[in-house]
Amino acid sequence: MLAVLLLFLGIGWLSREQTGTAERTRRIFPQPAAQIDRFDDPEGREEWFFAQRAYPFESIPGDARFRALEEARILAARRPQPLALEGEEWRSVGPSPAIAMPYQWGRVSGRISGIAVHPRDSQTIYIASATGGVWRTRNGGDVWEPLTDNQPTLTAGAIGISLADPDIIYVGTGDANHSNRYYGAGVLKSTDGGDSWTQLGFAQLKYSTVSKLLIDNKNPDRVVIGVATSRDPESGQFNSAGIWLTTNGGVSWRQTLPLGPDGAIYDLVRDRFEPNVMYTAASLRGGSSNGIYKSTDAGLTWTRLEQGLPPGADIRRISLGISASAPSVLYASILGNIRYYGVYKSTDNGASWALLPSSTTYCTSQCWYDHFLAVDPTDPQTVFLGEVDLLKSNDGGTSWNNLVFGVAEIHPDYHCYAFDPQDPKTMYLGNDGGIYLTRDGGRTFQNLNGNLTLTMHTSLALHPTDPAVMIAGTQDNGTLKTDGSKVWRQVTFGDGGTTLIDPQDPQKVYTTYVFTNILKSNTAGESFFDLTSEQTFKRDRSSFYAPLVMNSDNPNVLYFGTFRVWRSVNGGAAWEPTANVELTQTPTGTISTLAVAKGNPNLMLVGTNDGVLTRSTDGGATFTRIFDVPNRFLTKVVFDERNPKVAFVTCSGFGTGHVFKSQDGGATFRNVSQTLPNIPVNTILIDPTDSTTIYLGTDIGMYRSRDGGETWTAFNQGLPNVIVTTLVANAKTGVIRAATYGRGVFELVRGSQPSIPDIQVENVRGEPATAAAGRPLTISWGTRNGGTKAAGATKQICVLSKDQIFDQTDLVLATTQGKPLEPGQIQALTVTTTLAATVTGGAYFLGVVADPDRQSEDLNRDNNQRFVPLTVETRGDTQPPVVTAVTVPKTVKPGTEVVVNWLATDNLVVAAQDIYLSLDNGQTFQPLATGLPGTRQTFSWNVPETIGKVKAGRIRITAQDAAGNAGRGDSNPFKVK
Repeated sequence: MLAVLLLFLGIGWLSREQTGTAERTRRIFPQPAAQIDRFDDPEGREEWFFAQRAYPFESIPGDARFRALEEARILAARRPQPLALEGEEWRSVGPSPAIAMPYQWGRVSGRISGIAVHPRDSQTIYIASATGGVWRTRNGGDVWEPLTDNQPTLTAGAIGISLADPDIIYVGTGDANHSNRYYGAGVLKSTDGGDSWTQLGFAQLKYSTVSKLLIDNKNPDRVVIGVATSRDPESGQFNSAGIWLTTNGGVSWRQTLPLGPDGAIYDLVRDRFEPNVMYTAASLRGGSSNGIYKSTDAGLTWTRLEQGLPPGADIRRISLGISASAPSVLYASILGNIRYYGVYKSTDNGASWALLPSSTTYCTSQCWYDHFLAVDPTDPQTVFLGEVDLLKSNDGGTSWNNLVFGVAEIHPDYHCYAFDPQDPKTMYLGNDGGIYLTRDGGRTFQNLNGNLTLTMHTSLALHPTDPAVMIAGTQDNGTLKTDGSKVWRQVTFGDGGTTLIDPQDPQKVYTTYVFTNILKSNTAGESFFDLTSEQTFKRDRSSFYAPLVMNSDNPNVLYFGTFRVWRSVNGGAAWEPTANVELTQTPTGTISTLAVAKGNPNLMLVGTNDGVLTRSTDGGATFTRIFDVPNRFLTKVVFDERNPKVAFVTCSGFGTGHVFKSQDGGATFRNVSQTLPNIPVNTILIDPTDSTTIYLGTDIGMYRSRDGGETWTAFNQGLPNVIVTTLVANAKTGVIRAATYGRGVFELVRGSQPSIPDIQVENVRGEPATAAAGRPLTISWGTRNGGTKAAGATKQICVLSKDQIFDQTDLVLATTQGKPLEPGQIQALTVTTTLAATVTGGAYFLGVVADPDRQSEDLNRDNNQRFVPLTVETRGDTQPPVVTAVTVPKTVKPGTEVVVNWLATDNLVVAAQDIYLSLDNGQTFQPLATGLPGTRQTFSWNVPETIGKVKAGRIRITAQDAAGNAGRGDSNPFKVK
């Protein structure tokens, strides 16, 4: 949307394209270089989405989501699943859709990327949405139904219906309009009008997004697709961008126009009378091969068209339009890397092109994002240009009129179009607010959003006593409110961030706009005023959606995170930093999450987008860094409201743990992600009425733990395969709700618990904590019946495990028989055994499994086992760890970040590591970091500004094994200047 309203809000433009370690982080997390009045920032929000999943790398594994889904399936098969409560499921509560106010746009939903109209039934329409899947209507848009909720991805960028057999539909997955860049799952195909789907081409297209597709008019097995791509982080290759072709209905694909690094196909059109003639628009970042290509053999070979067109190296995005009635006439809207070139026209089948001078100023701010050209099927002189607004020319591009500027009935930001095959004068439009049609060439528009539920949520807040009332932040639809209707209302604009409702006075509502803009309402969200126009943190660097937190004990106390923590004690009227200290580790790092313990406002946890977790015990006056979390974007920190000693932190990214638990108020954390797939975790919720029940929102839906976060199982009954961004609960009303990034908000419908035992293992301990082969080990635990029916005597076994999954690879240590248990009864058990002399030293898990043979009924067979870490020391182990390859740049600069790398190995296992610094060539050392986990092999050192010049500094790494043996290694000398 344009920066024409809400002028009091200002956000910064984004700098990007930098290299190096610190520079790479700066590229991933760009920050405002200057405050510019903007109403909408699609580039910033898409970078926010991408960067948190990529950090600390520059790209995301192209098949990451697919791998996670497969890993989730394997984990579910290996672990017993909880017995679902009768009637327990997630249920959509909207927005279905939202009413845009005060624009009078009517019903608005989420971003539409593709539209296909049934060739024989104009009432049947299909849409491909950016993050909400494929939907179908059979009554012209009054009622829609989702079709791909259980497919590998809900991101769809292109859709087409076969003219020869309209039951055959192809969908290109991924979103070339930059919604997100790791959701491509190849092509989906349906042969029954969308009722069922088959995934095709994933092996070749898994690092890609499909932007356009064309189905042969007579042979639906022949399909041509245009593909944009992202880097394969494993091979480093860009091997899928370009044009791909199948002749066997998608069973196999071959690339007929390959593109190089960062390549992209943004458009693909065909001659109506000569269907073998096709044109495509290729873009490469700085590539000389950019431009328009033509094929005369149905996509087998391609020739670049050059005459009259701008130089390829300066082209960023091209949109094409072809006349159906006179296909020798083509139009091309061309965006350069720095400027908009304008609309070019060809009247000789693309052989030569001429710039239409009057068009050069129209594509103003974001044609890299919203951009299409359409030619009236019956008149080659009538052309539509979709960008932020919708433009029209009636004279072949000589002059243009804005159809929607000041028009109240249609949402901006146009991405796609379709003409009705039965009535070419009927044109469908897809934009950031949903789907619309015009039957009179753009003089009037009709809203077709019906019951579409495609909103991308960034936050959600619940009313303290009325379960019907909710306030939510959304992408591009501002802040929304509902009083119980599934049709929500828009109450602020642009990109809505964090939302809060005062639990003591629900008339007070807070919401944030991007970066450092905070709004407040004293009218329950009906009107807002700016809290931050004069605040000093307006110039602080901050996350795109910066965290705003309310002290639950005193709602007038608010906390806001930039690169430091700010506090207001008067409901946001004035702010002061708790301490003038940066809590990040990179020059562009920002706070992404923070939490204050209930009942103890001095206890605070703060997480950043560059992997730093800090803790304060004095209300933010001082902070201590916690080194127990990986170098990933930290998404959520929470304290247990019933027990502030229990805290959790979650993180995004890949290749690491994603949930960490503390039982000492955040002083230390341990990884509890072993039963989760390798997928970003976006949010966590501790059930306020039952601290043993915890919910996770991930990029593949919901997970739940019933044992305090020790083990997890998927919990997606009624939920699409969607990203879950926010989880909230209200202990008074009993409401638990989940906000998603593409499918609105879902509510947990609680079922009734059947009368079944629930055998639970808890409080597993091993003595001594470091065991030894051939020596006694005492194991103690408790077995509880948490169900509503008596449990019979159960066999219980103790095992030594490497992976926390009970299977035949585990070493059985002891077996015993538990006694029968009444509901709520607990039995304490203890056994003493001797570890076999053959057990090698290392890191293990001590596990207790009750009823391993499943002899009795059990409500939840996931919590009848519990694993805790156990270190085993081998007697006689005298070999110390070996530390090698300690590397530091030869010259470091004060005030910068330096990455230290090393390799630590041991004959058994490295248990812990410390880092020391010498400024006198190794004569003396001082500690930099201690107690690092044994698996860590890298450290980011923020060189102090005060360190001064040093001729020969060194870094020393010491490593210890479980037996207490220590080894060390020193870096090469380095200079500080």
